[in-house]
Amino acid sequence: MSFYLEASLPAYPDFLETIQDLLKQAYLCVGFPENEASDMADGIAGVVGVGLSGTSPGRQIRLRFRREGDRFHVDVGAEHLPAAPASVAFIDQVSVHREGPRTMHRFTRELPRS
Repeated sequence: MSFYLEASLPAYPDFLETIQDLLKQAYLCVGFPENEASDMADGIAGVVGVGLSGTSPGRQIRLRFRREGDRFHVDVGAEHLPAAPASVAFIDQVSVHREGPRTMHRFTRELPRS
């Protein structure tokens, strides 16, 4: 099964709950248990919320979800994200790089075994 989804949302605190819901549904869709999906979504949404202000006209938060072999990647990019990787429960690896003006965080997790 392949899985790929990309979304771009305004960089406003009002959209954090939507981001959290998208994250959780993506993790559930590829087979993670409810509690792990919730914890990973909460943790990533927490990273996105750091430094997010209500005055970011025209700025976007980009989300990319991709299944690749036995791994599931969630890429989150925005101008306000910290340059250092953050630890998130149940996530195997977090890497950070720049993509134009955005800081991109990649959260990688091994897929659950059936």
